Amino acid sequence: LALWQSMTVVHQRALLERYHAPSLSTPSLTNLITLILAIVITLLFCWNTSNFWVWRQTYYEQPKVAYTKAAVLELAGTSSSSFLRYRYSTIPAYNALVPQAMRLAPQLAVRETDSNGDGYPDAFDVQLSARLPASGASATHFNAALVFSLYLDQRIRLSSSALMVLSLPVPAGASKITTVGDLVLDPMRELPMDGATMTGYGASPIDAGGLRGDDDLAFSSFTSAYYARNVTASYVLRAPPVYEIGSGPGVELHATVNVPMASLEYKPGVWESIKFALVQLVAIGFIIF
Repeated sequence: LALWQSMTVVHQRALLERYHAPSLSTPSLTNLITLILAIVITLLFCWNTSNFWVWRQTYYEQPKVAYTKAAVLELAGTSSSSFLRYRYSTIPAYNALVPQAMRLAPQLAVRETDSNGDGYPDAFDVQLSARLPASGASATHFNAALVFSLYLDQRIRLSSSALMVLSLPVPAGASKITTVGDLVLDPMRELPMDGATMTGYGASPIDAGGLRGDDDLAFSSFTSAYYARNVTASYVLRAPPVYEIGSGPGVELHATVNVPMASLEYKPGVWESIKFALVQLVAIGFIIF
């Protein structure tokens, strides 16, 4: 061992060596071109397979709905070849414009149901009955409008009114109408960025202060103004109404109003768009590299 340590080293070379080529050499240029091609090919894949930037996203939320105790009813009929139209509303300003002789005296009950106990109503059971005061009259058409309030508070904070409208003919001999439908939130365009607050949609569709004359009592006066809003909610029937045969000058309505999960589109924020783009780059770039 002492002899081996005292021996003169004539030549020694490391088992592993690393060589660095100059910046303008052929290997360096090859590495640079390969890196550029990999980035360009990754970007082309991301751009051509789908939008590189996400412009809209969809999320689901259970809206919180409540009945505002505002309703307008209209029952039309005929008696001795004359046309009759009777109205009633839970809004005092509306009733003040209806002559006493042409005013209905209906019975209206709305009951909410929370089947899963999450604090959000899943359905409303609407029961309404009305009779034509004129003797010998028979109902021919039935209009009903009930106002609900609707709230969103997860991604977008929104307070809006929802208008349930039913306009149904009453066939001869029919005394009861049964409907099943959904109260569907329907924005005209995608909602703003995540975390935004939308205001200006909570006003009641039936403006008590704007009632001036008989023209303001027509259903078309407040329904057309309501559905011109950017955010509306309407009653969509799942199946055609079911009529039951009966006798009498009135009609009875039994409507089930379900509150389904709302599917909403919104504009994603800047950071969410960047995150989506980076996920595409990393996922496709990992395969290419």
